[in-house]
Amino acid sequence: MGVDDEETFPFMVQNSIPSISTKNYAAPAYGTVHSLLQLKANFEAGEIPEYAILGYTSYHEARNQLSGNQQKYWRESFFPGETLARNAARFPYAKEEGSELQIDFLSLKDFRTRSKLSSYSVLFNRFENAISNIIYGFTDKYRLTESILVEIQNLCSANGVSFLLVCLDASESCENLEEFCQDIDIQFLNASLDITDPTYNLLPYDSHPNSKAHKFYGELISSYLLDSKHISKHNASQ
Repeated sequence: MGVDDEETFPFMVQNSIPSISTKNYAAPAYGTVHSLLQLKANFEAGEIPEYAILGYTSYHEARNQLSGNQQKYWRESFFPGETLARNAARFPYAKEEGSELQIDFLSLKDFRTRSKLSSYSVLFNRFENAISNIIYGFTDKYRLTESILVEIQNLCSANGVSFLLVCLDASESCENLEEFCQDIDIQFLNASLDITDPTYNLLPYDSHPNSKAHKFYGELISSYLLDSKHISKHNASQ
């Protein structure tokens, strides 16, 4: 988001290791739950890669859960007026039913809307967010992330695909995930940066990682792949 195609880290990995073919599935507003759905669709279509690499950031958690605050933000940002796109589109989100992870969908036209009072009162805005989250049953956003990653790991294992989780931002969630991945044998690469540092973001225009951050990610991922057993340096140089 916000950088040219040739500045993205998947492009840089491709350039660093010409013997492999990379495909970038990133899309604005997507979270980890979207990656799970993409992977299922690819495998069902017979597209079985050698590696599935997931770039994770802590703000994916609200997207996976589709919190009330996230709904209101997107309703205002994506489709400010009544449009055919909003009326037809729906958004996936993860939820737990007992010990099972389920994916459900919510129509964009049914997203929560912010009341007028929320625009004038911080306290009312916080109260409104808390109530909307209770209504939708949203509690521990991080726990859903772990459940989704287990699903991705199981899906990759069943199809003979190596799964690599790459943490892109410095956060408490990233620290928790490193330990979690070690416990359940998911390959983990800590590429976290302080994205609030203006050196690595696109502010004042956008808070996403800039080309310097992508370069950092690309170099770490390329080194990891070259050092792994799956991609030899001899083949990479051809």
